[in-house]
Amino acid sequence: MSRSTSPVAADVVEAAVARLDIGGALVLAGSVMPGRPVSFDPESLVRNWWTIGGGHNYEPRHLEQVVAFLHRTRDAYPWAAVVSDPVGLDDIDSVPVSAPPGTLRAAVAP
Repeated sequence: MSRSTSPVAADVVEAAVARLDIGGALVLAGSVMPGRPVSFDPESLVRNWWTIGGGHNYEPRHLEQVVAFLHRTRDAYPWAAVVSDPVGLDDIDSVPVSAPPGTLRAAVAP
């Protein structure tokens, strides 16, 4: 099955770039599938001293750090509202290719 980045991914990245302050940094993770190009004015990148980077590969310790972060911030951010209900591995083919509106990720339960 071929999957592509949700059409909302570029919108989210553009919104994040628009919210950067002077000297701000934006780190992208998970954008490893093709999607529509992201648009921003490079003059803003230079003039505002922004740093934009990304990470592709990760180690098991990074997953532990992410889980700890999600646990620590569970009351501060609406994680449950942007992640789908868990789908078992046996039902993985039922996960839509594009995330439903407002959903950023599909949760998979082993």
